[in-house]
Amino acid sequence: ALPISILVCLVLGVLFGRGGLLAFDESVLLQMRLHRALVAFLCGGALSVAGAVVQTLFRNPLASPQILGTTSGATLGAHLALVGSVVLLRGSGVLGIAPEMLIPIGATLGATVSLFLLLAVISLREEPLALLLTGFALMSLFQGASTFLMSVNQEAWEIGRASCRERV
Repeated sequence: ALPISILVCLVLGVLFGRGGLLAFDESVLLQMRLHRALVAFLCGGALSVAGAVVQTLFRNPLASPQILGTTSGATLGAHLALVGSVVLLRGSGVLGIAPEMLIPIGATLGATVSLFLLLAVISLREEPLALLLTGFALMSLFQGASTFLMSVNQEAWEIGRASCRERV
């Protein structure tokens, strides 16, 4: 029953859209909706696999990937990219990359750095408890740094957010 409901949701996600209930215009279906629905489908599958791996690793059905600190590392990377884009670059891109793309790139880099830090510490002690404690320490460190960064740059963040609204 679950695979059938997933396929029904995928088909409904392609057929139903913002522009109208059913848009049978082939260009809309193939160029916009199908790609977005497939990406959402793949992202959801990847997130469910990541959650299942973490729950299996810790043998706890309530464990989440946030325990390892990669989520907080991604948040810090996104905040660094946001502050760099708004404060340092004044809302302009860098190296031909649009400013709105700097945030997902920063989040990916932050999660990768967090994962490498976690693996470097775990290589010294290969115990589940060391993995858990290192993940909590990294999570606290990255959340604290992210909160500090946002509190220091609160005024610039509001100005940047207001300038983004004016462009739209």
